[in-house]
Amino acid sequence: MEEARKGYIESIRTLPHRLISLTSKLSTNQLETPYRDDGWTVRQVIHHLVDSHTNGLVRIKLILAEEHPTLRPYNQEIWAEVDDTKIMPIESSLKILEGLQERLAYIFEHATESDYARTAFHPEVGDVTFAHELKNYASHGESHLKQILSLTKMKGW
Repeated sequence: MEEARKGYIESIRTLPHRLISLTSKLSTNQLETPYRDDGWTVRQVIHHLVDSHTNGLVRIKLILAEEHPTLRPYNQEIWAEVDDTKIMPIESSLKILEGLQERLAYIFEHATESDYARTAFHPEVGDVTFAHELKNYASHGESHLKQILSLTKMKGW
């Protein structure tokens, strides 16, 4: 397996533990702090990762199980405004993310070269490959982790 793939898989696998380490000492007020002006709060980002990566699991399973499936988009902005995302404690989402990321990492780690070449159609971006989805979900998790890390450094938490 190429080194880039190994790195993406490791990023997916370790994301929950890095998030737990980063957020375990944050107060309720800190969790309610947006990472940028007009951005989501830390709480919303954590719940969003579960929403997004749950959709990601379904998408990669569709890619593996069907011939060039159409992947269903969702409106992440509206999902971020639902009460569970805005109000619930983050612990349940962190637990879900642990299992979810473990599952994603396993699937990507055990995929064959022909799996990595499989394709799907995403109405918002066009054709995508299984390989693209690996990079996409690894990068997505890293991006949000960096947002939270940047906020904690800026605020001195």
